[in-house]
Order: sequence, then structure tokens, then C-alpha cells
Amino acid sequence: MTDWRVRPCEQIADWEHRGRRVRSNAESDDAYLKSFTLKYGRVELTRLRATQAGVSSSRAAVESSQSDLEDRLASALRRAKEAKTTLEEREFFLRVC
Repeated sequence: MTDWRVRPCEQIADWEHRGRRVRSNAESDDAYLKSFTLKYGRVELTRLRATQAGVSSSRAAVESSQSDLEDRLASALRRAKEAKTTLEEREFFLRVC
């Protein structure tokens, strides 16, 4: 646990580096931050893209499932209309005979 009342600057630095000393060949803080961003930003970007790809495939599965349900509903409606037509024809035949 971090006690923020004691040596805050030292504790923050230790917390940021997880107890490891950071060594860099960068000429300035800006150069270090730029190289850090390029290195770890790429990892984060790759992770984000993989997550988005998973979401896209899930979305495609949902859309496919919805399309399948719509097709099944349309088919059920056609069968119901055909059954209604057949029933009306039979009723007419029974009345005439």
C-alpha cells in the first residue's frame, strides 16, 4: 500500500516504475516519451484493433442471426397465407356440396 503522506515524490516515481529503475538512451525527456509512446502505443493499438475485430465479428454474427430470423418469419407468414387460402377453398367446397 502506498502511504501518500510520506515522501510523495519518491513514492510516485517508484509507483510509476513499479520499483524498477528506468534507463534510457534518449537525449531528452521528450525523446524518451516519444520512443515510449511508439513502443507501447503500438502494442495498445494492436490490442485495440484485435478487440474491435472481435466486436465486428460478433456484430456480423448478430446481423446474420437477425437476418436468419427475418427469413424464418417471412417463410412462416407465407405458410400461414397458403394455409388460409387452402382453408377458404375447403370451406367454399363444403358449402357448395
